[in-house]
Amino acid sequence: KTWNEAEDSDSLFGSSKGAVVVTEDGWVCVFFCEDTQNSVDKSSYEVTIPYEDQMLKAAYDERWFEKSSYEYNHELAKLSLCLEMSSFTKDALENWGESGEEIAAERSENVVKAFRSIGFEEENIKTYHYDKPLNDASDKIAYTIANKKLSSGKTLIAVVCRGGGYGSEWSSNFHVYSDENEDESFHAGFYNAMKEVFGNVKTEIEHSDSDVVLWITGYSRGAAVANLLSGRIDDWASIYTNLSADAVFSYCYATPRGVKAGRNPEKQLYQNIFNIINPGDAVPEVALQKWGYTRYGATKLFDEKVDTAIASEINSVYQDLTGNEFDVLLSLKQASTVRSIVQRIDKAFPTER
Repeated sequence: KTWNEAEDSDSLFGSSKGAVVVTEDGWVCVFFCEDTQNSVDKSSYEVTIPYEDQMLKAAYDERWFEKSSYEYNHELAKLSLCLEMSSFTKDALENWGESGEEIAAERSENVVKAFRSIGFEEENIKTYHYDKPLNDASDKIAYTIANKKLSSGKTLIAVVCRGGGYGSEWSSNFHVYSDENEDESFHAGFYNAMKEVFGNVKTEIEHSDSDVVLWITGYSRGAAVANLLSGRIDDWASIYTNLSADAVFSYCYATPRGVKAGRNPEKQLYQNIFNIINPGDAVPEVALQKWGYTRYGATKLFDEKVDTAIASEINSVYQDLTGNEFDVLLSLKQASTVRSIVQRIDKAFPTER
């Protein structure tokens, strides 16, 4: 029988074209033929990312990871943000104080689905700390690490730090200084969370049987941890034979400041880390610049002057996703207000201690 006539052929052989022949002595012969018209390019496709009860669409192209990570890629930035949004705790208010493996699977359901949409096998997707109750205020972060082989033979390791629905982890954002902090060059709450993530990423790199490409993303608190993680990996990349800094792709959104300027975090080595920030957002002002804090990498600010047609489209998309009204022009105008508030806080709290 030809493929389309063979019973259950799709479930057995996918979309390949060919024929099945049963010989007189009972042997089953399968003949494949190349379908050049309908062959699928598995390196580039549209993906669907779940966010709460919505579905986000974005492009994916593994050829992006063949280029230098020091080149800003807007399509990868959009996909990274979609992936990050999928990491937000699902139904956070309904399972606030619960813990355990079953609740972890519920909370991380969207990010696992997102990774599968991008071509990662479920057995290669590992989630961490989604099992912890949301009233746990320790210096940790929930995150996901996944890996898959690219057609180039390299291993893509993706790291997503949860940036929404993280409950009492929020208090760790204000854990700026600690006498127990091993390195005063970093925001204590962000740094303590980053160390564990780095340990597991380091293990993934060292256990890889091929050259590695790293893809890191985070939003808000997740961005703070992702930013420190990316800086740490850039520092370590030179000691690995299977990883280089130009294969570390990092996209962070609403990134708080977590590293002291004295570590020279804006030098060329870290320019593969992109921080995308709304100047009307107060979150990236933590920790205060006056205390010596900044971020690793390059910062891209939204233009405070946005065309009204584009603003209208942004507002519409936001309302579709959240059900709430939003005025992006008003948000951007708040930049001067944020700067004024920060100046007052600077005077009230001249040091971090």
